[in-house]
Amino acid sequence: MRVQIKLFSAVILILAEVCLASNKDMSESIDRAKKLQEHRLIKEIAKATVAWLQDQNEPDRLEVDRRIDLLLEQDQLSVKYYFIAAQSASLCENYQKAISILQYVIEKHPDEKAPCFDLPVKIVGRLWLATVAKQSGDIDKAKSVYELILSDMETLEMKQGRESIAMICNLYLAEIESEQQNKDVALARLRSVKQPKLPAQGEWVGLYNTYIDWAKYEINKRVQKEKAAAALRGDKKTIGLAHMVAMLHVSLSGIYSLPISDYIFDDKGKIILDAVYKRAINNKSSKIDRNLSRLVAGSIKERAKSYTEAERYFFDLYQGDSYFSPIGGISLARCKRMQNKTAEADSILEQVRTKYPGYDSAVTELKESWQK
Repeated sequence: MRVQIKLFSAVILILAEVCLASNKDMSESIDRAKKLQEHRLIKEIAKATVAWLQDQNEPDRLEVDRRIDLLLEQDQLSVKYYFIAAQSASLCENYQKAISILQYVIEKHPDEKAPCFDLPVKIVGRLWLATVAKQSGDIDKAKSVYELILSDMETLEMKQGRESIAMICNLYLAEIESEQQNKDVALARLRSVKQPKLPAQGEWVGLYNTYIDWAKYEINKRVQKEKAAAALRGDKKTIGLAHMVAMLHVSLSGIYSLPISDYIFDDKGKIILDAVYKRAINNKSSKIDRNLSRLVAGSIKERAKSYTEAERYFFDLYQGDSYFSPIGGISLARCKRMQNKTAEADSILEQVRTKYPGYDSAVTELKESWQK
């Protein structure tokens, strides 16, 4: 009898294990099917977005909307896909749809990790939301979103990252306040960037210093404009950090974060990239976005050895009056040199040296490197 009971128990255990394994296999199979479905929908959204960007026909835009709606109907959708859907809607100039998607994911998944920089959705999602609001012309909404991010800063665990995001928001808010003729409020925002609450440590020192120098330049431009350019200081390290800040800034703000382009595997991906550059550079509501996008776009084109295209971005950056203008000039000269246009390159560098005497060492160092 005992043998029978033991045998029966063993059979039950074996059956239970088989059932659990079967359920596990079934669950994994369902997960795979779900992921494949989501991936297929994202690829369709990407293709439809490219089609609209090429011809800007209304049927193509409606097709993008339809594909996005199909994606959003999926159960337990990954946070990443909400950002992709919002980006696609924004590229197709359906700004209200993009805003609605971002508001939804912020409300439903505030503390989940966003698809970039290991930061929570409530921070990255709102930075993207403010960018879309500016693109749509709703500056007041963008302003309120930046203020909301600042009010949430204390809940962010990564203290050094928290301070850099606060700097980004205050620079944007200073820009908005200046445009709205609130000079004193704008200066207060810039001074808060100049004097961060948390001292920088380790790898964050250079990043902080770049934001602080940027804020100092903006203050000088508002208080004593004729001295602002002469007060700028820069060397090889400054230029490298400026490029890093620009990439961080446009990525966090959703200007250059391009998850949707990951689903385009041919030269059509360039259509999305060019659309993103054009959208940011033509954004009349934010000089910050225009200048940083020029620096990033120019750098990407330069690395791809598309020097003529890179020159266009660097030239426009250099001709402005931003903190990044001398870097635009030096980068423009570098592109000229790579095309063996030595005389033009030298002439541009001397112009930079004259207009921005604080960049003398950067100019000298670059010229000396060409002679080696």
